[in-house]
Amino acid sequence: LTSTTANLFNESYRTSRLLSAPQTGSIYLSTVSLMQPLDYEANRFYQVSVYVTERVTGGRNTSTDIVTGHTTSVRGTPYLVSVTENSPIGSLLMTVLARDGDRGVPNPVQYLLDNSSALASLFSLNRTTGRLEVASSIDRESAQIAAVYASFSLNVIAEEVSTGSPQPANLSRTTTSVRITVQDVNDVTPTFSRSAYNATVLENTVAGTPVSLLAACTVTDHDDGDNSAFDLTIVLSNGSAFDVFDVLPSSAVGTAALTVRVKDSTVLDYEATKSIEFQIVARESKTTARLSSTATFTVFLLDANDNAPRFNQSKYEFSVPENSPNGTIVGKVDAFDIDSGDFAKISYSLGGTDANKFIVNGTTGQIQVGVRADEDLSLLDREKFPILYLTLQATDGGGLTGSSQLEIHLLDKNDQRPAFQRTFYEGAAVDSDLFPNNVITYSLLPSNSSASFAIDNATGVLSVQRPLDYEALANKTLVLKAEAADGGSPSLSSTVEIRIAVVDQNDLAPECSQRVYSGSVPETAGYGTRVAELAGSDGDSPGSPNSQVFFRILAGAGDRFTLDAGGSGVIVERGADLDVNKLGVFHNLTIGIFDRGTPQLTGAPCFVHINVSDVNNKAPYFEPVTTRVTVSEGSATFAPLFQPSKTAIDPDSSANLTYSLLTNITTGRSAGGGAVASTPAYNFSTLFSIDPLNATLYAMTALDRETAQELTVQVLARDLNAATPTPVQTATGTIVLTLTDINNKPPRFLSTGSANNYTVQVSESLAPPIPINLKLQADDPDVSTVSLAYAIAPPGISQFAVDSASGQVSLVQRLDYEKISRHEFIVTVSDGLHVTSASVTIEVINANTYDPVFDQFPTPLSYPESTPVGTVVATVHAYDNDSGVFGQVVYSLLAGDAFFNVASDSGRVTLVRQLDRDVSGGDQQLLMVINVKDVNDCSPTFPSGLFTFRNLKENYQAGFEIDSVRATDKDVGRNSELRYELIAAPGQSADALQLFRVSTTNATDGYYAQLRVNQSLTGRRGWYNLTLVAKDSGSPQLTGSTVLSFFVAKADDFTLVDDEALARFRSALIGTNVILIAGCGIALTCLILMYCKYRRLSRQAEITIAAGESGVQQLHLMKRLEQQKQAGEAETADSAADNGKPSKHNAESRSSNIDAASAPPDDMSRQSLATRAPLVPPSRQEPLHHSKLKADDNLKSSESSDKKRKKKGRRSHKVDPGLDDSRSEPLNNPKSDWQLPPLSRHHRQLGRLPELLEPDADHQGDIRS
Repeated sequence: LTSTTANLFNESYRTSRLLSAPQTGSIYLSTVSLMQPLDYEANRFYQVSVYVTERVTGGRNTSTDIVTGHTTSVRGTPYLVSVTENSPIGSLLMTVLARDGDRGVPNPVQYLLDNSSALASLFSLNRTTGRLEVASSIDRESAQIAAVYASFSLNVIAEEVSTGSPQPANLSRTTTSVRITVQDVNDVTPTFSRSAYNATVLENTVAGTPVSLLAACTVTDHDDGDNSAFDLTIVLSNGSAFDVFDVLPSSAVGTAALTVRVKDSTVLDYEATKSIEFQIVARESKTTARLSSTATFTVFLLDANDNAPRFNQSKYEFSVPENSPNGTIVGKVDAFDIDSGDFAKISYSLGGTDANKFIVNGTTGQIQVGVRADEDLSLLDREKFPILYLTLQATDGGGLTGSSQLEIHLLDKNDQRPAFQRTFYEGAAVDSDLFPNNVITYSLLPSNSSASFAIDNATGVLSVQRPLDYEALANKTLVLKAEAADGGSPSLSSTVEIRIAVVDQNDLAPECSQRVYSGSVPETAGYGTRVAELAGSDGDSPGSPNSQVFFRILAGAGDRFTLDAGGSGVIVERGADLDVNKLGVFHNLTIGIFDRGTPQLTGAPCFVHINVSDVNNKAPYFEPVTTRVTVSEGSATFAPLFQPSKTAIDPDSSANLTYSLLTNITTGRSAGGGAVASTPAYNFSTLFSIDPLNATLYAMTALDRETAQELTVQVLARDLNAATPTPVQTATGTIVLTLTDINNKPPRFLSTGSANNYTVQVSESLAPPIPINLKLQADDPDVSTVSLAYAIAPPGISQFAVDSASGQVSLVQRLDYEKISRHEFIVTVSDGLHVTSASVTIEVINANTYDPVFDQFPTPLSYPESTPVGTVVATVHAYDNDSGVFGQVVYSLLAGDAFFNVASDSGRVTLVRQLDRDVSGGDQQLLMVINVKDVNDCSPTFPSGLFTFRNLKENYQAGFEIDSVRATDKDVGRNSELRYELIAAPGQSADALQLFRVSTTNATDGYYAQLRVNQSLTGRRGWYNLTLVAKDSGSPQLTGSTVLSFFVAKADDFTLVDDEALARFRSALIGTNVILIAGCGIALTCLILMYCKYRRLSRQAEITIAAGESGVQQLHLMKRLEQQKQAGEAETADSAADNGKPSKHNAESRSSNIDAASAPPDDMSRQSLATRAPLVPPSRQEPLHHSKLKADDNLKSSESSDKKRKKKGRRSHKVDPGLDDSRSEPLNNPKSDWQLPPLSRHHRQLGRLPELLEPDADHQGDIRS
């Protein structure tokens, strides 16, 4: 710190701090303090310098000055104040306050207003108090204030006043400014520059065009802001809106220059109105007062030439004689124009083709003839132009025109002679004059030929007076002269020459030169071959059409003969068939002769006799083309097989036929209709020979029906005497030989493979007797074989048996995998003469057939409570006679596991918790019960080894439901979860895999295999075998299988029930309410019961039938059904016990007929079927009687079945034979105690009912199926 008076001030460092981001560095604070009192009078000003130096470097520094002193100061500066214009005089704006800088004994302060500004006169400043007040009226819109935009500054001076006298020279003063803003008051009205304005506009001005104001029009509002905003509108003097003009702008602020435009030009019509007066109102738009002013505008319309002249008439008609002299007055026209001044002055003129023949006065409109038509008659010739059409035109001073039509009619004078229009006579003359000048009279002038003709004097028609003879006339042309005179005065006339040509008449008929013509051609003659030449003549005038003749064939041509292009030569027609064998040798033609005259004449006909000679050109042919012969396959060689009753036929008389065999195209077919190829061992080309003369067929080698049952031989016949090389005269006939069978072939097993062996797998768990999944099938090439017989060789095989008729192999003794895991034997098939054998290998599938047995089980042991944890207290051991995983034993504790543990593999029982005999419950006793855990040791099993489906129809399409089959698995959990698939049956064709498919359905009672048709069965009739495999989900995976046998039959020509419709009914049956007409319930009920039984839907199914009094009262099942129920209860219970589950439906074990059309849908076969249907609409229901149709009571018997199963232990599986079709009684069986009343025709179409139902008023109960 430096100063001239360093002893007066002191500087001391106080503190420092870091700067905050984003700034960097530090800030240092220092204080400058006063050390001694100051004397204002001694010194009013001090300057002190402060230096700052960096401590580290000591080199860089900076400095600043502190200025201090004592003066008079004005407080609160600068001043900003506003004042409203027109404020009253004396209104206070503000008070200025100043004080002396001396704090000890300050001097008084006085206030002065700087008068250098002209605006200072508007205000006054009190010298003592500093009050600034309004001194005169303030007008914001005045020029002075407006020039500074109503904001200006005044300088106020505050100066120290000494109490002494005189005033010292060093008194201080200070100056401040007061900024004054004058606030606007809405005291100015929007004002037009003038109170009235004149303007002009043409009457034809278009909308949007500004009018011409004679003086500029402005509107000004000197107020400020919203006070100066105003709108501009056009009104009439009465204040109503006026839309002829509009003003721009429509609103403004402060000042606006106005433009008036035409808005509706249709009102501007000088002829109707010469001037238009209106007012423009300028009214404030944003103030409350809405001050306004008005200016009057007068718009003077200027005339425009907007009206064309118009004639008084749209058309003028005048008449004047033809040939009138020059200057003849024709008439006068008049036009007018509603415009003014020169625009209303009209001049007339003429236009048109003949306008040069007339003149019109341009001012008066008078029309005169302008040519000398009396000297030149062609100028105004009425005969050429009876009416002259001209155009009148009126033109005003502005160039607009109007027009009118002018017609001048020429009056007739007799100035025309009658005139013939041509030099030759046409029978009429023309006179262009008018009546009576144009009346014409005709006459003939005397001549050599005039006596033969006459003329009508009025019409001029010329006629013949006497007949003319063409042949007698030396000159065939006659000359006459005719005259035509008019009726004028004087009469005028003219003549014309008439030349008459006499024409010949066709009166002679033509004649043939000779009556009969002859000709000959070969039958092979081609088109155009000439047969005969014709000639004729006509006696009429030579060279004329009357003497020209031509010919036509009237009869006998038959598309074989025609005339040549000249018309006189007979030739062979195109494509003619002259075959003498079909048409004969002789042909007779009738020829007509005609002339070309009019009318046409014909003469007597002539005749042409034609002789056609035969040619050897016909190919031989066989009739019939194909001959079928049946011969034995044992026919002797080189012996005649077939001698035709007649050989090939050749129409030609000179034919010489020879026969041969086309051995290279001999074909064969098997018994099934399939084509058989020729082989070196059985060569078709060497089987036969033929006699070339009589076509007798011989066998050259032994015939084999089994190789080819049908042989087709082609025989060629050739004509050796053919006259032409082409076409080749040959013929081909066919001999079809069908060979009858002799038993010379042994039967053969089907699909056994090259090893001639069947290999199948059979589970040892099957309980005999039961069919296995092997059905032998064989065929015999010999059709004479009636049946085949199957057998097992040697007969001593005890475990298996075969059905001699069907070939089904069955298990008759239980298998034991642990003893024998593979069985082999021989099967044979015999046709009665020959025997064929095949080997069979049965691979036994291991099953869990033995229970574990304990062979080491210690008696109860006692241990002290101090026995250490981990002590082996016992060791148990069990064995299982099964093989593989089925023989593995797993140990576990059922109780006592809180203190003991058993090793699952070794059977060692270990103490796992300290024993304490002294506490409650401490006396621990271990009952050694070993729980053997389940392993996947049971294969899925089917209730039958064979399921047969016999009633499939070939018209069934893809997706058709066949039936459902269920397998069971005695395991639990995932080991019992099944899925199904189809594979080809061992030794059987795999074609069935394309025809059928299977899907797995999980139901509450097990897993079902749903069988369906995979593709159309059309044309696929016959037997098909597949193996249905059931696979479980255990590890290792086990399988079971059964054989499915399908028979596809021919579609019935007529069936009572459409299978597809029945399937749709079945799908719709679930949950459907059926409303029946009273009386129809019995029929539907019978159908539903029959359907449910034969489709095996009665499982868990309930049907409620409600019948009104007018319908069926009760329903009762036939006696046989009740008997079946009683007889089958025990068997049903046993079957349920064997399965361990309630019996579901009989189809699971059926191996008899299963109707393919009856297959239930997946959901129907395992869900409740409930149909509750009122027989009458709800609005008309009567009291109802209910009869419930319930499912089997198998569910009720399931508990007892379970108890029996537990008591009996493991039992062999029984097969429920179900209800076979053969056990059903026919409708109205005489042996039955129950009869139905006679059925109507419609009821009879229901077919055979499996159960008979009839009303029974005394019984109401459950009907079970």
